[in-house]
Amino acid sequence: NDVWRALLVWYGTTGYSTATTLPRTVIDDNGTLELYPIIFQVYKHSTLPPKQQPKGSGTWAAFIEIFGFVRDSTTQPAVGAALPGDSSQPVIPRRVLYYSACFNKNSTVQEMCEHMQQVLHVKQEDLRIYDATNEESPELLDDETKTVEELGFKDGHKILVETRSKDNTWPEELMAVM
Repeated sequence: NDVWRALLVWYGTTGYSTATTLPRTVIDDNGTLELYPIIFQVYKHSTLPPKQQPKGSGTWAAFIEIFGFVRDSTTQPAVGAALPGDSSQPVIPRRVLYYSACFNKNSTVQEMCEHMQQVLHVKQEDLRIYDATNEESPELLDDETKTVEELGFKDGHKILVETRSKDNTWPEELMAVM
């Protein structure tokens, strides 16, 4: 509250009733504001191929990179290269940095899920959140009552947001099998 009063003194209250308010979170019963929320790196699964540097340069090389295949002089596909739309090659999801999100230390896993549901436009049952500190085996955050502080998350912490695929599979489960 002291900081807020100082801002009002410095900048005045002209137009205060019509001005937009700064979002701020009260973190305890005494009215304490959290001024430095924790910033998370949010990762998501992607089935798009990683960008590969084409051997040539120019427009043709860019065309080849976009379509993800190379043809040699006999117009045959390169060995091991999948043609666009080729379903014989399994699609292996990979994790990519998708979003940065701020949560206060009293935010619960459930509140984090609700926020990510709004961002990704998915239903509650189609979303799961993992602690991605250990990239080899992320840990599912299944206790929705735990807070960010209880989990020990700090600034720059990595979380993985998983959404159910159209075929009702979870990408993390597919990656564990492969």
